[in-house]
Amino acid sequence: MLSCLLVLAACPAFADHRLTAVAAEEGDWLFQPVFDSTTGRVTDVIALLLPEKAVGANLVGVWYTRGATDTSPWTAQTWTTTSIDEVIHSVKINLAIPDADDHLWNLGDLPAANALGSTASPVGYSDGLLSSDPLVIVLAGDPNRYTTIQGLTATGYASATTPIEAPSTGSTCGPVTRLTALAKGGEAWVTDGDGMAAEEVAYDYRRTRCAATCFPLTWTSAGPTVWTPATPPPTLTWKPDGSTYIPDSSIILCWYKQEFWQSQTRTRTHRYTSCATATCLQKRVRKMRARDYCILAGESCPQTPACSLTATFSVVPGSLTGWTPSCQW
Repeated sequence: MLSCLLVLAACPAFADHRLTAVAAEEGDWLFQPVFDSTTGRVTDVIALLLPEKAVGANLVGVWYTRGATDTSPWTAQTWTTTSIDEVIHSVKINLAIPDADDHLWNLGDLPAANALGSTASPVGYSDGLLSSDPLVIVLAGDPNRYTTIQGLTATGYASATTPIEAPSTGSTCGPVTRLTALAKGGEAWVTDGDGMAAEEVAYDYRRTRCAATCFPLTWTSAGPTVWTPATPPPTLTWKPDGSTYIPDSSIILCWYKQEFWQSQTRTRTHRYTSCATATCLQKRVRKMRARDYCILAGESCPQTPACSLTATFSVVPGSLTGWTPSCQW
């Protein structure tokens, strides 16, 4: 059983944790390995529920922590928040993952996550349920536990049905094998930076311990890339963006803005049950905006700024798109 052995107050001070540039998608979940940059060992796997699959109070994140050896049990935590941005913020704070890795998160709005004023605390997790949920005791030993929780999750209950906890096909094909396979893939990428080779390592580790046949798995084999362009186009100019009158005065604030779009791409590789693979290139975009104003006397603003303005860009809230096109596997 996966159960949380850690609480936030007891977590040690983490350092030098980084995201791998590869992640796996299985079922409704995306799994992001995290490695120790001093050793290259994957220490954690963060599971995030695809946003379009979330219903009601569903648990949207599970934090799996690796044991000392490949066969050691993994421990797990979750969050009561239904915000993936809050989950990502919590992971970044607790594992000291730097902002330099923000582009590697396949899900979430990282500027929004970084701007959060408080950090959601992880709580106990027990095979799809909050550890505090009375159903943990009620369903203990029930052979239909996973199916029952799956039904509850579909109704919006505070639960999760990740493929990690799905019924095993054999004694060596349980959660430890599934998570360790992801860790092995992440470590392969750390070693040589080859996303496709990392997928093969993860896939082979799991397949040899689970079944001779192939199982469907999607792997982010390249990217997400850094956001480009990194700097505003040199031809960018200031455009009028409204005005603000100062009451009981002749002063007017003349607002101006600059905007440009950034994009990033990723390559996804899908393995079919036939063991064949297919790839899909996806893209997502976001709008960057800078605003500043001139203080003038009068009742109207000129089309071009009458003062020197400073362009400090930030992401326009709500402008981040999803990944397109949809990969048809």
